[in-house]
Amino acid sequence: MENIYQITVPTPYQIGDVHLYVIVNDSITLIDAGVKTEKAWIAFKNQLASLHLTVEDIDQVILTHHHPDHVGLLHYLPSVPVYGHPHIEPWLTYKKSTAKTYNSYFEKLFLQLSVPHSYKSQIPRFEGQFKYGAEAKLAGTLLEGASPPLLKGWKVLHMPGHAGNHIALYHEEKEELIAGDVLLDKIVSNPLIEPPFFVGEHEKPQLEYNNSLQRLLSLKVQKIYPGHGKVIENVSELTRERIIKQRKKAESLLPFLEEGKTGFEICQHLFPHAYEKQLALTLSMTLAQLHYLEEVGYIQKVEKQGKWFFKKSEVKV
Repeated sequence: MENIYQITVPTPYQIGDVHLYVIVNDSITLIDAGVKTEKAWIAFKNQLASLHLTVEDIDQVILTHHHPDHVGLLHYLPSVPVYGHPHIEPWLTYKKSTAKTYNSYFEKLFLQLSVPHSYKSQIPRFEGQFKYGAEAKLAGTLLEGASPPLLKGWKVLHMPGHAGNHIALYHEEKEELIAGDVLLDKIVSNPLIEPPFFVGEHEKPQLEYNNSLQRLLSLKVQKIYPGHGKVIENVSELTRERIIKQRKKAESLLPFLEEGKTGFEICQHLFPHAYEKQLALTLSMTLAQLHYLEEVGYIQKVEKQGKWFFKKSEVKV
């Protein structure tokens, strides 16, 4: 007998609450770990208690990906074994070399996108990952096709896009997917630009995400347990809707790109109100659309003196 229970904790982020999942069989597995705040920790313990469980009952934690709202409570669970994709490891340990790579990546990217110097304070810093995230060591890694420890019938699927190290847990017989942020019911799960700490990883996340959505369509999934929002049961319909919506949003940019534009100008055009307060996020969302348009041959990227300019192609490749 196996049961899945949803635990919901608050976050300081605009997206709102985040879901964790407790799988109870002969053992207790926690999927994802919320944010590192006292409010989240108290909410977590109280909801565990409503299941007649305590923190000491947890046998293992499996992480779907590295974002702070999915790993933070590991700070309070130092002795519990943690599992995740191997590429999650650099995000769970603060090292000066990793911080230098991360910070340099975004400093260069802001220059390439022609972001004015006045927005320098919004350049992401690696240190920010640990304000609500946590440091931890993996007890083991989970690769595509692996069977997670203590979870009979479940299989690991590598579903990159929202994060390069994103995994989901799939139960083929039950036709259920514990999906992290692969698919959300009311909002788009943004493919976020992040430094590729491993060669070839996560260079164009929108393209990775599109592949993951296409893969989702190929699976028999009747129910998705997401990281945010309601449990999803119209899986195929919503997945197709997301694919079409992304394509239309990207193609709506083409008239604006008749003349070459900088990444910052395109970001302002797409997000005229949000970009000033959420510049890193909106730039990431802008690049996602540009990567797609470049991939399908609708636009070209030209580099001049270290800065990128994007222009509609004269002839679609």
